[in-house]
Amino acid sequence: MATSAWLADVGGDYGVGSGAAYMGSVNLNQNAPASETDAQIQALIGGLFSTATLPQPDASNIYLIYFPLGSSVSGPTGGSSCVPGGFLGYHHWFNYGSTSVTYGVMVDCGGGLIDYNHPDPAATEIVSSHELMEAATDPFGLAYFANGTGADGYRIKDQSNPWFSIGDEVGDLCSGTSYQDPDAGFWAQRIWSNSAAQSATGSPCRPIPPGEVYYSLSGATKSVLVSPGRSVDFTLTGWSSAATNAWCLAGGPQAKPGYFNSTIALVSGNASTINNGDSLVVKLGVPSDAGPPPPDVSGDVGLTYGATWFVSTDCDGGVVSNWPIQLVIPPVGQICTPPTGGVVDSCARFALVCTSVGSGSSCQLPVEFGACAPSVGCEQPSDCVALQTADGGLQNVCAQPCQQSADCVDPTTNCQPIQGQNLCNAVYCGPGTSNGAGYFAACNNTGAGDGTCLPVQGSGGLYGLCVAGGSATVGGNCQGFRTGTGPGLCSVGSACLGYSSTGYACAPLCSTGVATANGGGPTCQSGDLCVPVGNA
Repeated sequence: MATSAWLADVGGDYGVGSGAAYMGSVNLNQNAPASETDAQIQALIGGLFSTATLPQPDASNIYLIYFPLGSSVSGPTGGSSCVPGGFLGYHHWFNYGSTSVTYGVMVDCGGGLIDYNHPDPAATEIVSSHELMEAATDPFGLAYFANGTGADGYRIKDQSNPWFSIGDEVGDLCSGTSYQDPDAGFWAQRIWSNSAAQSATGSPCRPIPPGEVYYSLSGATKSVLVSPGRSVDFTLTGWSSAATNAWCLAGGPQAKPGYFNSTIALVSGNASTINNGDSLVVKLGVPSDAGPPPPDVSGDVGLTYGATWFVSTDCDGGVVSNWPIQLVIPPVGQICTPPTGGVVDSCARFALVCTSVGSGSSCQLPVEFGACAPSVGCEQPSDCVALQTADGGLQNVCAQPCQQSADCVDPTTNCQPIQGQNLCNAVYCGPGTSNGAGYFAACNNTGAGDGTCLPVQGSGGLYGLCVAGGSATVGGNCQGFRTGTGPGLCSVGSACLGYSSTGYACAPLCSTGVATANGGGPTCQSGDLCVPVGNA
């Protein structure tokens, strides 16, 4: 295998040719350990160098170590061999003196490897080819992440790329595929080829047998933002490089370390078999109890992923292609800097809004009347609804569904029929409307004269919002929302402000200069000072 045409074929995109020489094998005359760690394996290799049992290392040598049935190996990242969610082999490196040593480890897990649909020795050959090629193209792979050396190779480093969920190296991306060398007869795994993928005419995994009909899926293979408890529909369509019989579909949500398990449901189509041009629709969702990882030492929040793989097979266990879709939980709580001077909100790429929270700012779900993404949603009780715009398009906006105005939390809204659905919508008043005599005057929120028209300074100028009134009197405690139990809304002519030592209290209204110039308003009693609050 090391000096074969297979190695030159699969390595061509990455500057790897056929090996210059096969240095031979060494059978250690000792009992294999029941368990072995990666550190012990490195010590074993170093000892064999010191006794000249193995050829001395140089930058071009790769050493493959095989453990027999019954041995268990702990890998460099803590995983174990031959267990659910474990590994069949891995590659790693260490320094021996001033020389970097690249090596691969293979473990006999017994009974062949079902993943590859081959018994031993073919299964061992396939795992060996996988690790050999990845060791050649990414010899210091783990060092890039664990040690920050920057000694990088060919790999995917962006976890937001859904293919990362399958694996980040050239062998991982074609896991499950196999190929028998027509000359030497050994079995090997097919390896991801950038040039083959870019051609988009057949399989991205080399070698490509003459006359092969390749089949897979087309559709979204990307990361999609989805909040816990929400879901999104994906349409997947069969695609083949030539006419062929229907093929089988397998796969599903992947229980990877650090990933949540996506929910999956078939909306339409056949989830078992598919052919060129056939489509199925699946609903992928995020469990309600899934969430972002805990904040790190800076207080920031990372991203949490859930991966679903759709695997096209030959209906006899042979893998032909993989198709990954990845869901990403928006990082609610991630630290942000409020955008100023035309700077784009850093939270917007997650369909979130940079919001002042306590003494700082963090990414939060958009609130009522804000733009939104249906799969991400809005701050409760609002939901993301699609409304038609004046030009005939659709705009997703946060709005609270309602049955009656008493359902609307915001006292500046009431329940209105809008484009076939009942939504809480702002009640405008004052100059330019027929609602109320002017700013600070009584207006109609849900009934005649049951609200106060407050002036609000917006980006387009001054406008009035009719705030529903209640039974709380000036100086008494109040609440700034309509629903729930509490002291209630302020009476008409006053507003609920959070300045009292006992919490929120009703305060008399007065007019600043801007409001006076646009319809007049009340003045303060002697000794009181009229100050603007918020945009009002």
